[in-house]
Amino acid sequence: MKNIGIYGILWLAVCGLVAPAQAQPTVQVVWEAPASKPLLNSAGVALSAGLAEEGDGVLLQLGYFDAGTPASPFAGKFIALTGATIATTSGTGAVTGGTGAVTGGTGAVTGGTVTMVALQATSVGDSGGGAAGTFSINTSFKEGATVFQGAPPATGTPLVIRFFDGKTVGTSTHHNVVSGGANWQWKAPMEAPGAFVILSLADSGLVWQGGAASSFKTFIPGSPPEISTGGGGGGGVGTDEVQAIVGALLTLNVPEESQSSTYRAAYLPPGLRLNTATGVVSGVPTVPGSYRILVTPLNSSGAAQEVVEFRINVAGLSKGVVGKFSGLVERSPAANSNLGASVQLTTTAAGLYSGRLLVGARSYTLKGRLELDADQPTSARLSTALPQLGADVVLALEFDGETQSFTGTLTKGETSAAANGWQTPWTAAVPATSLQGAYTYRLGTTDTSDSVPQGYGYGSLKVNATTGLVALTTTLADGTRATGSAVLGKAGEVAVYTSSASTSLAGQLTLTAATSTTDRNTLLGTVSWLKPTVAGSVYASGFGPVDLDVAGGAPVAVAKGSLVFGLDPVSAEAPQNAELSFALGGLDAEGREFSREVAVKPTTSVAKNTVTIPLVPGTPTTTLPTLNPSTGAFAGTFLLAGSSAATNRSVRFQGQVVTIDGETKGYGYFLLPTLPSGTLTLTTSPKLSGSVLFYKP
Repeated sequence: MKNIGIYGILWLAVCGLVAPAQAQPTVQVVWEAPASKPLLNSAGVALSAGLAEEGDGVLLQLGYFDAGTPASPFAGKFIALTGATIATTSGTGAVTGGTGAVTGGTGAVTGGTVTMVALQATSVGDSGGGAAGTFSINTSFKEGATVFQGAPPATGTPLVIRFFDGKTVGTSTHHNVVSGGANWQWKAPMEAPGAFVILSLADSGLVWQGGAASSFKTFIPGSPPEISTGGGGGGGVGTDEVQAIVGALLTLNVPEESQSSTYRAAYLPPGLRLNTATGVVSGVPTVPGSYRILVTPLNSSGAAQEVVEFRINVAGLSKGVVGKFSGLVERSPAANSNLGASVQLTTTAAGLYSGRLLVGARSYTLKGRLELDADQPTSARLSTALPQLGADVVLALEFDGETQSFTGTLTKGETSAAANGWQTPWTAAVPATSLQGAYTYRLGTTDTSDSVPQGYGYGSLKVNATTGLVALTTTLADGTRATGSAVLGKAGEVAVYTSSASTSLAGQLTLTAATSTTDRNTLLGTVSWLKPTVAGSVYASGFGPVDLDVAGGAPVAVAKGSLVFGLDPVSAEAPQNAELSFALGGLDAEGREFSREVAVKPTTSVAKNTVTIPLVPGTPTTTLPTLNPSTGAFAGTFLLAGSSAATNRSVRFQGQVVTIDGETKGYGYFLLPTLPSGTLTLTTSPKLSGSVLFYKP
């Protein structure tokens, strides 16, 4: 047996004093541990020191559970094989400066009755001048002392060490531990002395009653490893602190011991494994915490004298890099065919990510492990090739946990398109209460070219306070309808991205909470609009990208029977109380832009206001049959008379009531067919988008 050392010598000396002269069947138990090392719990705190001088607490006991099996070692009642008080006999030796290193105990078979010779193991505190957790051990034997009656433990019963953290057994918290190793199972006494049971405090297979949730672990310090590779750690030879982070690969090369042929390890963090042949500890930590690690070199004779001891501090990922993220990639002709892209990602506390990259109408799966650095726990990175987009296309992002955002690039060859996005921090526990609810908005352009729609687009969105999810619906000024979803950033950011065969819309909105009860939440932003070449008569040649200014906010509620805009009721003195205005979209070129005063009246239903538009000779006949004050939607027609009935143009218009900076108006568009020439008809001639304003004069 290897490494009995001073404790084994002590036991043999004591046994020689108390055992009968003739050879008797015996079982020797050795608790193996390096000398002069403190016992520490899982937080690295030393166990209680006991009283000065002799102390009065039993630090640990050897025993077993009477119904215990290898599969269920803690079943039944605990039976101690070592006593709780000192029973001294002449010639008893004492060892100081050790940690839980106790030897002793004999079983004598007499007339078929088994009687244990009690081993008394007591903590004597810091009587040897040691610090907390470092105990002197006094082992005393009393021949004939009965610890249990009847039969001994069955062969194969797991032996248990019970640790106490306190000055007395009665007032201390205790924790039981076994090992799956065969050496920890009770062996029947042999016909000749010397059947050994070796219990190692450094055993790599320790099982604690209470499992991983046990708050108590025991460590016996030694010397540090060499870090050979691994982006998740920092440190090196000469340091006993290894810095790691959940989700990052860690590889530690434990220094080889002379003549070592294998290794064993204790207390490795979840996710790390020991290569027993090489001594390399590697893997990806999955649970944050501070772990005191023991690696024991072994050879054919048993465990080496020195145990390699070090601490791995596993940091958890910053909350700012874990969760749901949404963002955009800017338009780039080379990197994404000028379509831009949408990034939707979910990252986990285990350092994994999943999601999708939407480029145009095509979706690409994103999945993998984040790149992490223990020295920068508030940041993370990902880099993934996208061969579906090209042999040299790479998405690279960097997450900033402090700002809860990411930046990066989508690169193709020498060309890169910038990416940025944000995390949604909102949950049921931390809801986006101040930003929740519905918003309406209008979209308009400052480009006055006839090749770009001049009408107003409009839309609505709704924020879910507990999830941060945002649902958007937008109607563009060429009649295209676009829907999408995004996540709300902590500063109210919303990514807008919709792309199809007929349109591409991308940009960012920002929601801002009202600062007083008399104000309303606001919405501002800019989106770019790209329309490819399409079939049909509405901007078939395509345009853009062109920037659209977006503005709006929380809609103004209209009470039942009330008027939209808060209009004044019509009267004999003021028979019209609102105005419609039509401009651009070809009307300007024909010199036929116009406005109409209208009379808006309430009904008994909040779902509708009635509108009357007087006829004005020589101007377009205009109707507004749809006006919903609760949603703000309005729609109608005007008739633009031609030189003949064949050239009369009936034009539909539509829009949305929106509140911007406290002012409520209706914004919309119409599509006016240009006068046909050649073989074109009113149906096939190009249509131009003009603007509609509906407001209180």
